[in-house]
Amino acid sequence: MVRTEFAANALGAPATHGAGGAGGGPPGQTAEEVAAVIADVIEHRVAEVYTSPASAELARRYFQDVAAFEEQSAAGSNRSGGPS
Repeated sequence: MVRTEFAANALGAPATHGAGGAGGGPPGQTAEEVAAVIADVIEHRVAEVYTSPASAELARRYFQDVAAFEEQSAAGSNRSGGPS
C-alpha cells in the first residue's frame, strides 16, 4: 500500500487512510520510497522486484504451497487478520 492523501477523499475509506499495515498487512510506503525502487530497477535490471521488503516473503510463502496459502487467506479474511 502506498501512503497518499487519495484515500482521505475516497468514500468509505478507513480512518487510517493510506497508512497500510491494517489487518496485519505490511506497512504502507511513501510514493518516494516506491519511486526509488522503480528507478533502481530501471537502472539495475532484475527478474523480479518488490517495493516492500515484506512482499518477497509473502510471495515465497504463496508459491511454496498455493492451496495452503489461499486457505489461510480465506480464513484470515473471516477474521481481522490476513494470512499468517
